[in-house]
Amino acid sequence: MEYNSREKPWESWIAQFTGGGGPPAHIKSFYEIDNKEKAARLEKLGKIMWTMDSYSFETGFGSGSLCEELQNPALDALRQQIRDFYGGTFELYYSLIGLAECADWKKHSFSGGFVGEIIVLALRKIQENEEVVLGAVRQALAILEQQ
Repeated sequence: MEYNSREKPWESWIAQFTGGGGPPAHIKSFYEIDNKEKAARLEKLGKIMWTMDSYSFETGFGSGSLCEELQNPALDALRQQIRDFYGGTFELYYSLIGLAECADWKKHSFSGGFVGEIIVLALRKIQENEEVVLGAVRQALAILEQQ
């Protein structure tokens, strides 16, 4: 999460699936490329999603699996916020992975670009969730440091 916050890969990933006009400028619009290139972009994204691990992170904040310091009642609301935001992120990762692995690019043209729009929506939601969770983790650390 800190890497993503610091390096901001989201816009470059999103640019791979938009209608163009966004950074970086040299990337062709998802609407302009053939199905082979669309499949390659989605396959690369699917591989990136396999490296994301919100499920393990979210589970670590679940009841019964916490170290003693994280069971502090002062963190209850933050733990819930982390579970709420990262629980759904797991499903978004696997939705993108499933799309990457199952889309039949030879059978369907997907020429309208709607697939790219769906991918962008999922990526923006993952980005938003990560930002909220990272903020909650930072707040939890600050609370623990004060005690």
